[in-house]
This record gives sequence, structure tokens and C-alpha cells, in this order.
Amino acid sequence: MKYLQDLVPGCNKSAGKAGMLDEIINYVQSLQRQVEFLSMKFTAVNPIIDELFA
Repeated sequence: MKYLQDLVPGCNKSAGKAGMLDEIINYVQSLQRQVEFLSMKFTAVNPIIDELFA
């Protein structure tokens, strides 16, 4: 648990285990959404870059 607390920014260490795990889950889901968003942006830009250097 301590290791997870250290990995998650702003993790409320006084929230108890259930609250802390909820914060960690929300953080990981947020990271997943960011990866999906950036992946979509990359996919949209990649054909443009390919055309420029073809």
C-alpha cells in the first residue's frame, strides 16, 4: 500500500485503505483516458507526418 501511495500524486494517506484504493483506481483510469486521447491524436497526425516525409 505504501508503494502505491508513493506512486499516486495527491493520494490521501489518511483516507483509509478503501478510500486510498478508490483514489488509486481513479488515477489509473485517468491515465488510461489520457493514453487513449493521445493515441487518437497521434493516429490523426501520423498520416500528415507520413505525407511530409514521403
